[in-house]
Amino acid sequence: MRSRCILATCLLLLAACGGDSGPTSPGGVKDSYSATVSGDTHHDMKGHAIFAVNSGVGFALELPDTLQGTIYFEQEQGAPGTGKIQLADASSGQVSSGSMWGVVVLAPPLGAAEGVLYSQSGTLEITSQTSTEMKGNFTFTAVGTLNGVSGEATVTVTGSFDARNGSVTMPSGRVTITRE
Repeated sequence: MRSRCILATCLLLLAACGGDSGPTSPGGVKDSYSATVSGDTHHDMKGHAIFAVNSGVGFALELPDTLQGTIYFEQEQGAPGTGKIQLADASSGQVSSGSMWGVVVLAPPLGAAEGVLYSQSGTLEITSQTSTEMKGNFTFTAVGTLNGVSGEATVTVTGSFDARNGSVTMPSGRVTITRE
């Protein structure tokens, strides 16, 4: 009888705990994103989500996937606030000062498509924001170079994020944007 009570108690505790809902930073803020890249290549991406607001960059949102690459958004001015933000056409490598733009850098394991594709159109929507956390979603079309695709490659990137405030780094050495 006693073993049945212990088993029942364990089952109740397990049911009460629920499942894991993703990575959480030390302050209890979620720290994750998921995205799908489709079109001339297909990648399911996920990982940590980090945003920063500072005088050096303005606003940046970094969504790295250690196996697939990085999705990155940037704007020269401070935090954009909640709402939908139209992404600038950065496909020429040039954007207007103060505009928000996005890039996806694909750097997956050997044998898969690799490249750098810049936002052509789309939105970044911030649904909630505090000084330590930012939540939202994004959908954009990106164009650029992609190994294995002759000419300009096109992908659609869709996803959502729950980011924490932290230190953000532009994907190293592969992204070049100038401002008009």
